[in-house]
Amino acid sequence: MRTVALHWVQDAEAAALLQRYIANTKSAAGGGQKGMKEKNRLRLAQFHHPGVLGELYDLPAKVLADVEAQAKRKGKITYRMAVRVQRALQLAILSFAPIRAENLANLRLGENFIDHGKGKTRQLRIDIPWHEVKNEQPYRMPLSSTVLPLFDAWMNKYRPVVSSVPSVYLFPNSGGMLRSKVAMSRALSDFLKREAGLIMHMHFFRHLAASVVIRAHPNGYEIARQLLGHTSLRTTLKAYAELQTDPAFKRFEEAVLQVMATQPGRGPRGKGRGR
Repeated sequence: MRTVALHWVQDAEAAALLQRYIANTKSAAGGGQKGMKEKNRLRLAQFHHPGVLGELYDLPAKVLADVEAQAKRKGKITYRMAVRVQRALQLAILSFAPIRAENLANLRLGENFIDHGKGKTRQLRIDIPWHEVKNEQPYRMPLSSTVLPLFDAWMNKYRPVVSSVPSVYLFPNSGGMLRSKVAMSRALSDFLKREAGLIMHMHFFRHLAASVVIRAHPNGYEIARQLLGHTSLRTTLKAYAELQTDPAFKRFEEAVLQVMATQPGRGPRGKGRGR
């Protein structure tokens, strides 16, 4: 029909409309691009080096300790110190809850960022209602207790330096209003490059989270789906099935080595026996 519209009827507008229908049909049927973009594959490669992922997850606590030491030496908290703690807390949140940039910027104290309980039962939770989420699915997740020291330091000492105006936002701008998601994302990318030498944007934390889950749990696509807030498992599989490639080859290697170890003349570790 598109070919007839374009070449026989010569109606470019109708042909364009039919092309959109074709694209939508392919998308609904699971067509279109599968997997991650090449640039994201390359960024994931940063974390193939042993220890890099651990350094990323340790970075928030290290930044807080460094800032606290600086503040003690200088006897004051500077704006730059406060901003570093802000970035560290944002990184800590994204490490455990890979939400989108607009949702991170829009976190509101007591509404969708909740601090409840006391002592050992105290917990931070993210509870974003459906109408604030891209795919209209509510996003609810408890945060690790490791985020608490950063949150307390930010709220009690560093947030007032960034914004002295009362605000409902966890990360307000200097006037206490909603911070730009674009500026926040760019600033966090600069922070990661400066502090850890990593090339990452905020949305990449979603790819990284899926990679961590699937490498730890090869069949953990449902875990990844819930973590990312996808509406269907098919969406998760379409985007991240390729993450199974390395574990698949590793399991195949182990199977081959196991067969080799059972051959006559080989010891339990695959070494030839003396004759």
